[in-house]
Amino acid sequence: MASKKSSILYLFLAVVAVSVILYVLYSGFLAGRPVETPIYTEQALPYDNIPYYTELNGKLAYTAVKDNKTVIFYDGQETGKEYDSVGFLSEVKGKLAYVGMKNGKAFIVYDGQKTGDEYDTIRYIGKIGDEMAYMAGMGDKSFIVYGGQEIGKEYDTVLTFTDVEGKIAYEAVKGNRSFIVYEGKEIGKEYDQAGQFTKIGGKDAYVATKDDTSFIVYDGKETAKEKGYSMIYNLEDVNGKMAYTAITKENSIYNVLDGTETQNTGYDRVGFMLYVNGKQAYSATKDDKDYMIYGGKRIGEYEEIKSYASLGNKLVYIAKKNGKWYQIQEE
Repeated sequence: MASKKSSILYLFLAVVAVSVILYVLYSGFLAGRPVETPIYTEQALPYDNIPYYTELNGKLAYTAVKDNKTVIFYDGQETGKEYDSVGFLSEVKGKLAYVGMKNGKAFIVYDGQKTGDEYDTIRYIGKIGDEMAYMAGMGDKSFIVYGGQEIGKEYDTVLTFTDVEGKIAYEAVKGNRSFIVYEGKEIGKEYDQAGQFTKIGGKDAYVATKDDTSFIVYDGKETAKEKGYSMIYNLEDVNGKMAYTAITKENSIYNVLDGTETQNTGYDRVGFMLYVNGKQAYSATKDDKDYMIYGGKRIGEYEEIKSYASLGNKLVYIAKKNGKWYQIQEE
């Protein structure tokens, strides 16, 4: 009887051991794979390339190349075929605005009509409040066109602009320094570089660089300087808290939210941070493969992820797989 009980016990222990081994192997197998879920749909796009992609007024919009011709895709329709080239999209007062090129000159197309002056280049279009603004260039000079005026021509060049509480803030260069101009004030001129001006919790915040170290200036005080970051980007307000991505001088990458660092281990680089329905979303690259990281999970493996956006609190992005472009959308 004792021998029979021992045999049953040994058999039971063997079954348990095999189950544990199988569980460990299966868990390890899953851990090494990109996380795929059935809640994403893929739509093949009939284009050779998607240079630019965004969300405008609750609708998807992008520039697309087919047979060496660039067009705008917006609200289910192609537009801009009559121009040599098109790009840089925005929505102004509910209508589509983009940059057109013809005979070597750049101009704005708004609500289907060419508008404003022609320039050598227009390299960005956006809005301040409800009014259109764009970056224009003539010769070696770049400036902003906003409210019927050319702004920033007193500086060597203007790098970019943004809307901060309905007012224009831009980055200007004079000599060997770049700084911020906001409400007629030059901000951050004591640093080698200053930019990415925004409001966080109602207070001024921007990224500054001094002696090859980047940090945040928040409410007039330097913060995170002791971290010794070599670069900070994607500075933004997330529910009243400061968020940004930082790279150390050892090339470690961190997402920082309210002072707490989360290291992006195992990736060569990461893209801009987007918050979709309270979850972090960003692209990451490792060994020439791109992945979408969303809510801490890795989605898919692609040759390239072009861009990503939030549409109705759902993640949507454009990616290239097996030589073809796809729109991947969270259901």
